[in-house]
Amino acid sequence: MITRYSQILNSPVITLDEQVNLGVVSDIVLNKTDFTIKAFLVRTMPIIPIRKVVSFSDVVEVASNAVLVQNDDSICDMRDSVRVREALKAKAHGIGQRVYTKSRKFIGVVYDYTIHSETGKIMKLYVKTWISDRIIGTETVYKIDGKRIIIEDEFETISNKNTEMETA
Repeated sequence: MITRYSQILNSPVITLDEQVNLGVVSDIVLNKTDFTIKAFLVRTMPIIPIRKVVSFSDVVEVASNAVLVQNDDSICDMRDSVRVREALKAKAHGIGQRVYTKSRKFIGVVYDYTIHSETGKIMKLYVKTWISDRIIGTETVYKIDGKRIIIEDEFETISNKNTEMETA
């Protein structure tokens, strides 16, 4: 199933064994090397919100309305996950990253993306500027460099408005 980042954000993280709500997804951390999900950041529900982490390898299913994990051992404290903290410092979360071509032409800023829920692979980037709105396939991504995503100069783009009309 293909789902969007914006649908997963603020979705509950639920255990399969006891149907316990562990919190809500507050963000997604990406692997910069292969553009897959590394982990989900989870905001817990007590009075004082605590940020926790669920590794993608511990996820049973990603649906458009919930992230399912096997049990409450699947969630850990942010302080215990060095790799996720390093990825966050490197700005590896996709949203808000600026997209440029290899020849340094500014394309826009990522505001959403689609995810293949079984593999965790990012499929399409939703990118916009003041005057344009584009969908760019991640197969054109050359590299992720800090706050920037560099894509090939010859990239295929689809207008959001045209895509919405075709699916209606």
